[in-house]
Amino acid sequence: MLLGTVIGGIGQAGGYRVALAYITVGLTPIQQGRVAATFSAFAYSGAGVMVVLDGIAGQLAGTIGGAVVIGVVYAVMSAIAIALVLRRARSTAMPAVARPADRETADTTS
Repeated sequence: MLLGTVIGGIGQAGGYRVALAYITVGLTPIQQGRVAATFSAFAYSGAGVMVVLDGIAGQLAGTIGGAVVIGVVYAVMSAIAIALVLRRARSTAMPAVARPADRETADTTS
């Protein structure tokens, strides 16, 4: 159980890191901070909601039944997320990354 938790945590950390890097590419440092803060708020709120739903499912369907229900919910949500990412990847090109020298570092108006 402990090993599974460690492996799962490593996977989640990698996913979080890659997603954050992807959504902040090409932004100024101030914009990166704003986007990173919003991303973190949504990511941790979503994780908290799933923990609460896991507890509710366990109370209603028992330990095994709740685990199965939540496993199905996670699988469906993962499939939807993957489909959305693939759809977006096909329809949009990756934005060009500006050189650090070209970026405006004191952009406080955006």
